[in-house]
Amino acid sequence: MSELFLTVLNMSLTASYVILFVILVRLLLKKAPKIIAYALWGVVAFRLIIPFSFESMFSLMPRNTNAVPIPHDIIYQQSPQINSGIEVVDSFVSQSLPAPTVGASVNPLQIYTEIAAYIWVIGIIALLVYNLVSILILKRQLKNAQLIEQNIYEFKNLKTPFVLGLIRPKIFLPVGLNATERSYILLHEQTHIQRKDHIIKILAFLVLSIHWFNPLVWIAFVLMSTDMELSCDEQVLKEMHEDIKKPYANSLLSLATGRHIINGSPLAFGEGNVRGRIKNVLNFKKPTVWIIVVSIALVAVLSVGLAANRATNGTGDYDFYNFYVNGFMLGADINEMDTSTLMPTEPLNVKNGYDFNFEEVRYSADEETGRLRKMCVNVYDDGVVSMLVAHANGKDNVSLDSNQTYQIEGIMNILGKGETGWHDREQGLRYMEYRHKEGRLSATVRFVYMDRSKGIPHRLVWIIAESSLPYPYPYPDEKQFRDLRPMIKVGDMLFLDTNKEISIEIGDSDIIGEVVSSVNQHEKPVENGQTNFGSIGSKYAYYDDGLVVLLKNKWIFFEKENNIYPLEFFQLSNAKIENLQLDNINKIIEEKIIDKERSTFIFTDNENSEFKGGINLNGKSYYIGQVSMENTPEDLMGIEEIQVFGKKAVKFYGILGANYAQAFYWLVEEKPENSIIQIDGNTIEIDLDNDGKKEVVATTGTIPETKIYMLKEGKIAVSDINKSIGAKSVSLYDEGKKLFEVYFEPNKPERYVFNKDSFIRR
Repeated sequence: MSELFLTVLNMSLTASYVILFVILVRLLLKKAPKIIAYALWGVVAFRLIIPFSFESMFSLMPRNTNAVPIPHDIIYQQSPQINSGIEVVDSFVSQSLPAPTVGASVNPLQIYTEIAAYIWVIGIIALLVYNLVSILILKRQLKNAQLIEQNIYEFKNLKTPFVLGLIRPKIFLPVGLNATERSYILLHEQTHIQRKDHIIKILAFLVLSIHWFNPLVWIAFVLMSTDMELSCDEQVLKEMHEDIKKPYANSLLSLATGRHIINGSPLAFGEGNVRGRIKNVLNFKKPTVWIIVVSIALVAVLSVGLAANRATNGTGDYDFYNFYVNGFMLGADINEMDTSTLMPTEPLNVKNGYDFNFEEVRYSADEETGRLRKMCVNVYDDGVVSMLVAHANGKDNVSLDSNQTYQIEGIMNILGKGETGWHDREQGLRYMEYRHKEGRLSATVRFVYMDRSKGIPHRLVWIIAESSLPYPYPYPDEKQFRDLRPMIKVGDMLFLDTNKEISIEIGDSDIIGEVVSSVNQHEKPVENGQTNFGSIGSKYAYYDDGLVVLLKNKWIFFEKENNIYPLEFFQLSNAKIENLQLDNINKIIEEKIIDKERSTFIFTDNENSEFKGGINLNGKSYYIGQVSMENTPEDLMGIEEIQVFGKKAVKFYGILGANYAQAFYWLVEEKPENSIIQIDGNTIEIDLDNDGKKEVVATTGTIPETKIYMLKEGKIAVSDINKSIGAKSVSLYDEGKKLFEVYFEPNKPERYVFNKDSFIRR
């Protein structure tokens, strides 16, 4: 809940600047058509709803909004900092934030954030309930309204016309309007409906409910409603003669007096800002063509400028995969790092922060890969960086001379000017930040420096690096680096993890040793007491025909390696598709509509009676291949919508001969050339590795041969189980338990289960 609240809070703070900008634009464009201001509120909505954006050099934002004002890990930071882009505000707020107390179990800022999150949710619920009750009361008051025609009603106690409803909006008019007043007032309300204003205002209110804590959002909601009414008035005046301006204004004045029954619900609107509306009506002049053109251009420019984030100055031709400073490198294996010369202190009490805290260096490793992902190197004592290596601007191994790196200028000579900002105003610390981005992944390096210290300007204090990029880099051969199952070597025997917890009591006398070292996960342990998954110090004991290892206070069973058969996977090529001419189709046997742009069908053509598969995609038809042979019974072929490989798919299935089945899988969200997979055999979709994504198991032949198709590195890969393990026969025995029946010898069936790219005997 706290993370969601911080996300909304950051969106609200970013949108606040956009709101202020739109308010300023409204003041400068008083004589422009009001539809301009009304349209600009859409950019505000974009900033309030969408938690991400795009970068552009034409952005009007004051800072790089990719760097959120309030970091999501602020509740775990030793010195909580915000980054609004306004230095005075950042300094004042950051110094006011409570820092965590050493030894305390809970960070006070974490408690405050959690409380604020609950208050935020309560506020949303209160607003929604209040307005729901308001609508129910209003509908009850209007139950005696008289239907005049279509969706138009009259009510005798009503003084203000308005629209009520979402799917089938109704127009409510006061009783006693003359024909002239009725015509343009009715046109006003109908214009609201035609423009979907009644839906827009509901959506705007929902956004307001989410950001109810921000007073600027309330102001934006009121002003947006005003611009909605003013632009609607102008539309009425455009469609009718301008000589109605005075009677129209008089009607607005008369309808603004007397008893109003509208109770403030956003679902019913039609009054407000009467003085402004009357003034706007009386001053209205039909805009010329050039004003309209300039207005549209202005809306487009401002929309892009306010919707886009400012391009990050520190994002350039950098490569921070293996960023190296004073002996520490991003992506390094922590088991191979030499920390013997460092003075250890108490670990930092942070979540996903620095797992190890030393006097000179703090660093954090990824739990799964053991690779260093964050590091803070203190360079203040010597005032220099003894060694720093980066890849920048297309150059390899760019190193900084040690006699130049005591100040930020030495960094800028190599990396150029990055993005600057305050880090700690009281101590005069600033930072220069650089970022290497690849899609949503990035590596960020921040050089923290002091303006002046001992006569040295811009002296470096810390170098902070953090990365979400995959390691190691460059990538080794895929087969070489494929992660192995967790395993431990005891004596001359390897034992492999089954991920099965054993409920037993193990006494001290039963313990035969503890983990003493570890290798990378893609390597096999070679020494006694060594693992490929870390957990140094964990105890282990013999159990049954295997081993149990104490991991996170649970005894996990490891079995002997000779019960394990690793499977070889190879990338599968996509089936080719061809354009299909509709005049070649003789008869459509079965059709399934996916959506308005996509459909699938089985057909026969003019050449023979074979059953073939086809797809319609964006108005074009494609032939994917023969689905089934002639005279196939209907229950042995067909089309199904399924989920497979974590993707939406359509399955064509049929038979091509005695005991010979096949299937085509069309991944409907993929490009046509990458979307068709042909699989021979009787197929079944099953989640073998419990990752929420179904794989395909296909079995063919009188003596069963079985293959597994699964997603690897974004591509479909296949493993021929019979060939991988040297079995004569393999078939899926129990779908529920995911057991396979394997024959290495006749009349000697064995049961195996798939686990982490291996077959394990059960």
